[in-house]
Parts: sequence; structure tokens; C-alpha cells
Amino acid sequence: TARARRYLPDAVHSFDHAPVEHTLSELLAAAFSYALASDAEPFREWFEIGVIIVLTGAVAFTATLLHALGAWPARTRWLVTAGGAGAAALYGLLVLNLRWEAEAWRAATLVAAGALALLAAPAFAGRAGATERFRRVTGRLLLRTIAVLIYALALFAGLALALGAVNTLFELDLDARIYFHTFGWIFFVLVPWVIVGGLPDYVRPGGDAGPVAAAVHRISAYLVTPLLAIYFIILYAYAVRIALTGELPKNLVSPLVIAAGLIAGVALVLFDRYEESDDTTGSFRWLRMTAPLFVPLSGLGLWALSMRWDQYGWTEFRALRVVLLTTLGALAVAAAFGVLRRRSLPTHVLPLTLAIVALLSATGPWSAMAVSRRSQQGRLAEAMGAAGIDWNATTVRDTLIENDPYLEISETTRYLLAHFGPHALPPLFAQHAEGTERYVDVVYAAGLRAARPDLAASRGAYGQLANGAALDVGGEQLYYVRVDRTPEFPRGGRAAGDTPAAADSATAHGDPDSLVVRVPVAGLTLLADLAPVSRSLLNAPPGQGRLPPDLAAVVLRDDTGRERGELFVIEVGFGGDDGLHIYQLVGLVRLIDR
Repeated sequence: TARARRYLPDAVHSFDHAPVEHTLSELLAAAFSYALASDAEPFREWFEIGVIIVLTGAVAFTATLLHALGAWPARTRWLVTAGGAGAAALYGLLVLNLRWEAEAWRAATLVAAGALALLAAPAFAGRAGATERFRRVTGRLLLRTIAVLIYALALFAGLALALGAVNTLFELDLDARIYFHTFGWIFFVLVPWVIVGGLPDYVRPGGDAGPVAAAVHRISAYLVTPLLAIYFIILYAYAVRIALTGELPKNLVSPLVIAAGLIAGVALVLFDRYEESDDTTGSFRWLRMTAPLFVPLSGLGLWALSMRWDQYGWTEFRALRVVLLTTLGALAVAAAFGVLRRRSLPTHVLPLTLAIVALLSATGPWSAMAVSRRSQQGRLAEAMGAAGIDWNATTVRDTLIENDPYLEISETTRYLLAHFGPHALPPLFAQHAEGTERYVDVVYAAGLRAARPDLAASRGAYGQLANGAALDVGGEQLYYVRVDRTPEFPRGGRAAGDTPAAADSATAHGDPDSLVVRVPVAGLTLLADLAPVSRSLLNAPPGQGRLPPDLAAVVLRDDTGRERGELFVIEVGFGGDDGLHIYQLVGLVRLIDR
């Protein structure tokens, strides 16, 4: 509570020593509110702006922190901040495009690299005492962040309840987006301000107070440690099962191994003790033993992934998992040697190493995105070669392709288009993907077809008659009609006593005795009164609606009231809270000339 009372004053006064961070948080919240007000679904532009702001903020706060610790002069601080802002802006303008999934992975990896670099930065604020400085500064930063997030959640919950109460009591009919605006300004402005406001406390010399150290100790001992033990038991039990049964590891293994490694790393950082401390027994000694125990698990995770990249090639997620498993395994090996030598691996090595690896994984020709693109393009080129199609071809003569290469071509082009865009496709498919949605079937658009019809059996199939299709039944022509909620299919019907011509402008208001809808068929638009049908179905027990055969045939009339045919109703659905309307109608139409 005492800390919470200092939050707002700290946030206000912190503007003097962190103006860039405050301005960025305000821009992020303002952009979020603008996106809400403009109904910019799914907020892709806001997320792109947010990535640029977060990356700039991470660089700026790292520079501010190192300046406050006395490592950098003011000039270096502002040069680094300006350089980070320029690099983030160039990345946003030239590279970032969250329409493609690979760029979303790149953005997430860069944000993770920025956050990890910020956490590791205090260790490099001087030549001596790196580990102690990392414990002190980063520990205080993490504790304050956790406390502020809890405080912000409680504040948002209270304000949301207050807004709801005012809205109900005074019947204001507030727009529901007000809750999202409130959330945005609390978490995108107040939370960063308070975190930055703790800067004087972060750089304060001296150890933490007893209660803070005890809280960290309890979190590690009673929460992280048991959770880590459960993960290790599950993974080693599964490894024993693989050894006994000879089965191949499943795809879920690598995420579980990564989770175990990250939890072990977090536990070691949180539970780390000073070298001069005698507390080397109990939970801490057990945690130090997780390093050698994790080494074989990292091999198990890499084995599980190796089968997937052999079968399906590299993807961004698969490549990042391999990199993360390799990095965690290497850190575990280094920590295991430290255990043998009775020395601990410096705790700041974990976030620093992960930050460097994340940065390298998101940039350059060796990045996870570049590796994934080359791998999938190689698979596509191989499949096209098996089908006799050159990569640079723009048209094809023979469109029939054997099933296996056709499936490979179809699935790989869909992946490349969704993750990298049309420019990642060969010319044959790229020309059909420009200016279209990313999931368009460019293989079908290019004119390629599977040679054997049994292809559908391996993937599933779905077929449906075309709306308005004419059927010859015993020498008589019937028309298949399927009408959903469209402009030609008005919501509602007509009030009792109205003529059928007024059906498209009136509403039934729940009256099943007067429901007329328009049915387009064979170039005509005819009217069908479905009141008897609706009355029969609405009176049936819930879930047991069956259309009586004598009511299935409905007379069709034109705007003048003249009878023009019959509608044989096959399926119909009624509903609506704002007056009864039909949301689906399927049937057969027989036209008559009268």
C-alpha cells in the first residue's frame, strides 16, 4: 500500500528524467483510442505502430537506465535513443507488414529481444560488480512491474464497475468501447509512467529490504520450483515411455521442453543468492541441478523437431524453437560445468544470451523468417519440378497433376502466400495473388487440377448445387433455391392485412401469422407467405421442429398477387430478437405460367 501511494507522484515527477518514454506511451494510447473510434479491425495498423513504439521505448529506457547508473553521459544517452528511434522507424516503414504472418513472428522476436536487453543492461553499467548490480536493479524493476500490473488490473476493474453502474443508473447508453479506451489509457500510459517513475529506486545503491528479498524467496520456493519439478517429471516419464515402446516423440514435446528450460532459467534468476551467502542447501541446490537434468531434455526436443523439418520443411515457429532449444541447451551445459566446479553461471548471462539470439533470429539472411522462406520455396520448386512445371513459367499447358505433387504445391503456395505475400511465389502463382486476399487458392486460379478424383478422399470434400440450378425431374423442371439473409431476402415480413407487395418494408414483430419473403428464381422475384410454416415450427417442442408435408408446398406469387408457382420447402430457420425473420431458406421451386 505504501508503494501504491507513491505510484502517481513518481509517475508525474519522472517526466523530468524520461520525457521520451512518457511521450511514446501517450502516442501508443492515443493510437489505440483512434483505432477503436475508427473501427479499424483487426487493428493491424495500430499493432504496427505499437511495435515501432515499443522497440523505440525499449532502446530509450535502456539508455535512460544506463545514464542513471552513471555508465553513459547524457550525450550518449540521447544519441542512442535517437538511433533506436530511427532504426525502429526504418524497420516499420521498410519491413514491418503484419498482414503477413512471418512479419508478425519477426516483430514478436524483436520485441522480446528489446525487453531481454533492457533486463540485462544493468550488468554492463560498470566494470565490477556486474552480477550484484543485475540482481539489485533488475530485481527491483521486475518487482515494481509486477506490483504495478496488479494495481492497474484492480484500478481498471474498479473503473469498469463504476462506469457500468453509472450507465445503468442514469440510462446513458454508453458506447461499450469506453471500457477499451479506459483499459488503453491505464495500461499504455499509467503503467509505463509508473514503471519509469521507479528509476531513482532502481539505481539506489545498497541491498533490498528484508521483506522484498523474502518475497522473492517465497515466490521461487513455493511457486516456481514445484511447477518446474512437475515439468521435469512429465518429460522424463515420457522419455522413459519412448525408450520402452520405441514410439517417436510427438510435436508437443519441444514446447514443453522450452517451457521447462525457461521456467528453470527464471527460477535460477529469482532464487539466485550472493556468493558469500551460506544458503546453498534445499531448493537452491536442487535448482542448480536442473542444468544437467535439462541437457538430455533439450536433445529430446531437438529430436522431436528434426522429424517435422524433414517432413514439412522449416517454418518460422519451428526455426525459432530449434534456436531457443539449442541456446537453452548450451546454457544448461555451461551451467552444468559450473555445478561441477562449484561455481554459478552469472545470472545476467541468461537474458543477455537470449536477447542476442532473438536479435540474430529476426535479422539477416540467417533469420528464422529467411530460413523458413527458402525452405518452403525449395519444397515448392521440388514439387513443381515433379509436376513438370518450371519455376519461372507463367502459363501451363497440361493442368492435370498427380495427387502428391498437387497437394504439395497447393499447401506450400498457401503457406508462402499467407506468411510472406505474393512476392514469395513463382510467377505462375504470383500473378493470381496480387491484390487478393492472402488465402486465395492461387493453384486453382492458375488452372492446375489434380489428375485423379480420389484426391478429395484424402482431404475431405464438400459440394452444393448452385443457387437457381434447374433440375429435370420426370420431365418437369424444378429450380433449387437457397436464400440467406441478403438484400434480396428482407428481414421480417408484413403486418396482418398488408398486401404482399409491402412485404419488403414491413416487419412481422414476432407475428407468425404474417411473414412474407422474397424468393429470386429464374430471373423473377416471387413472394412466399411462410406464416403457416413458421406457426407450425414455433409451436413445436424445442429441438423437435418437423415440417408437415402438407405445409411444405407454399404458393409463390408476383407483386400483383398472381400465382406463379410453388415452393417446396426443404429447410427453413426462423429467429430474431428485433422481430421474427427468416435467416435461411432452402427449397425447390416449380414455376407455372398463369
